[in-house]
Amino acid sequence: MEYSVSQINSTLNFLGLAGVAVAVVVFATTPMPLPKDSSFAAQIETSDIVLVKFGADWCGPCRKLETELDHLAQDSPEVSVVKLDVGRDRELAAYYGVSAIPHLILFKHGKQVDQLKGYRTQQQLTSWIGATK
Repeated sequence: MEYSVSQINSTLNFLGLAGVAVAVVVFATTPMPLPKDSSFAAQIETSDIVLVKFGADWCGPCRKLETELDHLAQDSPEVSVVKLDVGRDRELAAYYGVSAIPHLILFKHGKQVDQLKGYRTQQQLTSWIGATK
């Protein structure tokens, strides 16, 4: 399952946090340059295959995906997994156009090759990584 900006907006309005929804829409639709002091660039270049997950602590599918990613990292040591929080890593989320979470981006040899939104099992992730050239 994934959450769209409108679903997040509706939920935040229901909770009386409409101002937060505006900030989410702004960071999700206004691209910014990749932060120069970020260690992120080094992280995606240190391994041949890097899977980046954008999520949040409050997101149920994101928490469920954590288990699948932990198993993937254990069973596939050639894949580096980087977990980012959209609240703490807003600039990176904006840079990569994250509009729904969980959001997965696959890098091979430092280059972005594909992305997915929503929960996936370890088997689905392994197949996706193998099929992506």
